[in-house]
Amino acid sequence: MTLSTTISGSSWLPNGIARFFERLALVGAGAFAFGYVPSKALANIGLGLMLIAFLARLPDNWPWLRRDPLVRLSGLWLLLLLVLAGRAALQFPETAADQFGSLLEVFSFGLIPLVAWATLGDNRRVRWILALALAGIVLRIIWDGNWGGAGPLFDYQHTAFGVNKNIAGVMMDTAVVGLLLYAMHQATHIGDNRAWGRLLAAFALLGFLLLPWASNPSRATWISLGASLAFMFLFLAAATLRGALGKRAVLIFLAALLILGTAVYLGFGQKMLARLTTEQHTWLAILAGNWEHIPPTSIGLRVHMWRFAIELWLQHPWFGWGPKVNHLLATYEHNATIRHFAQFHNGHLEILVRVGTIGAAFFLAAAFLVFRAARDALRSGLISVFFFVFILEALAIFLLNNGSISFIFFQHGWQYVVLFGGLAYGYALRRMAQTDPNTDTTHRARGEGGDVA
Repeated sequence: MTLSTTISGSSWLPNGIARFFERLALVGAGAFAFGYVPSKALANIGLGLMLIAFLARLPDNWPWLRRDPLVRLSGLWLLLLLVLAGRAALQFPETAADQFGSLLEVFSFGLIPLVAWATLGDNRRVRWILALALAGIVLRIIWDGNWGGAGPLFDYQHTAFGVNKNIAGVMMDTAVVGLLLYAMHQATHIGDNRAWGRLLAAFALLGFLLLPWASNPSRATWISLGASLAFMFLFLAAATLRGALGKRAVLIFLAALLILGTAVYLGFGQKMLARLTTEQHTWLAILAGNWEHIPPTSIGLRVHMWRFAIELWLQHPWFGWGPKVNHLLATYEHNATIRHFAQFHNGHLEILVRVGTIGAAFFLAAAFLVFRAARDALRSGLISVFFFVFILEALAIFLLNNGSISFIFFQHGWQYVVLFGGLAYGYALRRMAQTDPNTDTTHRARGEGGDVA
């Protein structure tokens, strides 16, 4: 079965070449997922391969792609960004190259259709893409480990996975959540001997991830995982009470939390508690509204940057200052340290500073379309409740971590949007292709091989 739908009798490419580009898109998606954590270069190559394949097949797929709301939104978004970059380049000529050079990181969700078209709601392909992403994380952890030398096994005090420890924490949180959900899904098929093996493998990988996760001294990483697990429990408990989910999955979830939580507490509890309770004087100043006397601690500097970001947004509330805004931080008068930062340490506020309220509305619209695609796939029986929750959890982890770092504007941030948003939105593109009257009906049967989880 070919990777994408084929426009009956209207392909501008010979069948062999068309199939080559379809396979190229899948290869690109695999390289993108596998390289996401351990190799930025490989991830970029994968993204480039998907783009080449997507453009090569665009004349064939355009009759149905042009009706897709996210494709339309992405086109409008690109046009608006070009206008905003041009305006900012005229206003700040010394930043002209940076304004246009930052288009990709701000365009972000506009690339979701690449992964969506490469997978197109095929559950087997989605599973392999997720497995490759997990394999990339495992490979990076093995590479980072100090397996034979002196010192800690994982030295993640400042960087992890070769990047900022807060950025790496998002990847760790997502992997933990994904493995927990996978384990719960296997628990629902416990009568199958293979399910036992998969369940044990999931727990083994969770244990393997435990040490590097706890070794990462990022408070945002710990808090976001805790909050996302609480959300997961509430969602799954509600599904169980409605009868939509068996009790076994929830029991596996609680058992995993008890075992892993106890291990974390015994091995790292005191260190984590000490880290979480630092900067109490900073919190007291914040709660008292004593803004001028907030100390220049990690949290304190963030609060000052957030207040500055709000001031800048209020000056240009509708369309923001442009795709690149780190030069604005250099104008901050009250703290020299802040003038050397390249981000506002809050992705939500930085969106408002860069592209204003109108730009933020584009991001919200894209998030809604991806959520709707996952919801409709769940209602249609194309995906399991576990994969649906995984998409919600990935979104929650993303939103929570953008509260302390402008994750969305780092390469791993906007590619996170493209990867997981694309996997979810592939089901919407699949439905769009199937409803097109010109699509060859022999290519409509997709999503075979069971559900994703």
